[in-house]
Amino acid sequence: MDNKTQLLLEKASKKLETLLELKHFAVKVGDYELFTKCRKIELEKFPVTQEEINAHEEAKYLNTVFRMVELNIEESMCYRIVRTLELYKEKKGKFDIGDASKIIISSKNLFLRK
Repeated sequence: MDNKTQLLLEKASKKLETLLELKHFAVKVGDYELFTKCRKIELEKFPVTQEEINAHEEAKYLNTVFRMVELNIEESMCYRIVRTLELYKEKKGKFDIGDASKIIISSKNLFLRK
């Protein structure tokens, strides 16, 4: 691996989102050595949390439920729908933009890795 690629990898490894973009780009251009290095850094520096695992399992189940009623909704959106309905019910209809923002941010963080 040349110095430029190594420098790019070091810079990208500071933020998970950037590292994931580089990893996906490596696959697009067929550089599987770079992909492997990105994946190794990802798992070392940004391990998958139990919260992420639980969210993905729940979303997968919800996706199946929605598809049973002919709603083809991606898993992260299934997660958002259910969280929104739960919070709406909990707040007895007093749902606001702050609540919506929290759900969106949480979902984006939990479903960053695809």
